[in-house]
Amino acid sequence: MFRVFGRDIGKPPRGGGGLFNSFGSQREGSGSEGMNDLSSSWGSRNEREFGSSLSRMNSLAETKVLTSTLLVRQTSVSSDAVFEFDEHFQYEQQIGSSQNSEVWLVTSKTSGRAFVVKKCLHAFTTDAQRAKLRREVEAAALLPEHPNIVRYFRSWQKEQLFYIQMEHCACGSLSSVLARLPQGNLIAELDVWRLAAQVASGLAFMHAHKIIHLDIKPDNIYIDVHGTCKIGDLGLAYVQDAGWDWEEGDGGYVAPELLNMLGSDAPAPSADVFSLGVTLYEAASGLRFPRGATPRASLPPLPEGRSAELARLVDGCLATDPDQRATAQDVATFAQETVALLEQNAAR
Repeated sequence: MFRVFGRDIGKPPRGGGGLFNSFGSQREGSGSEGMNDLSSSWGSRNEREFGSSLSRMNSLAETKVLTSTLLVRQTSVSSDAVFEFDEHFQYEQQIGSSQNSEVWLVTSKTSGRAFVVKKCLHAFTTDAQRAKLRREVEAAALLPEHPNIVRYFRSWQKEQLFYIQMEHCACGSLSSVLARLPQGNLIAELDVWRLAAQVASGLAFMHAHKIIHLDIKPDNIYIDVHGTCKIGDLGLAYVQDAGWDWEEGDGGYVAPELLNMLGSDAPAPSADVFSLGVTLYEAASGLRFPRGATPRASLPPLPEGRSAELARLVDGCLATDPDQRATAQDVATFAQETVALLEQNAAR
């Protein structure tokens, strides 16, 4: 079980200035009576078009809930009708950041529960930009609750910035846990198998609901206070048969077939299994997965002491041919059976 804690205290959340605060004016023309009538007609049309444009801009700039999942109605989380955005949360500390977002640990002022809020740092200026940001929560909203998937609650906009409220996983990401291990230490084999069983179970559930994650890696696997591994960050998730475009995730974990696909081609669930295999290799070996390490013979073996069964599991995920890879359900079943056996042996 993982029991590693630690977060860096960050700065208070920054406010953002609203956009579209001023507009240009239409210069009035002059001329004969006929031209005045034409000018009046154009003026009316401009007013209608201006009003429509202003309405769209207000829609982008106003504060409102964008997407809610079933968890908002099924739990004690405040409903959208009484949700007060920033006023609802006490911002405790910043626990993560990237070029595009900040991640904050917050507590609800009404319930005292801890959550995570992700704030996108770049303002959206079009419906298309906002729609792309909404996909993360929209994909999550298609999923019933699962113990190995981070719970999403809602997304909202304020001053053209996008926010997401999610479950708080107190131990942080798998990558942060691995980084805090003493130098030269590896996580126990049983914990590697638990990692495989839990992440593969979450992936199999997503795949059964026609969702492909496309960015499985240690940074996007989170661990709660009980040591349970959960798949998070659905920002690149792809919903099959929904007409969504897609992009590959981190180049260090992406399946090789995705690099050669055209944008019109659709990714398959097997891509997630390859990324899981890279993650398991790194967790079991303490080494970075060398890109281009296919065929399998070019990949350094797992360290001495790792079981042949674990090496076989990793091999099954990293097959070059996606049709030859294990499915996420295959991995989950094999790993769950192995965990049960190892726990039984440890109890003797």
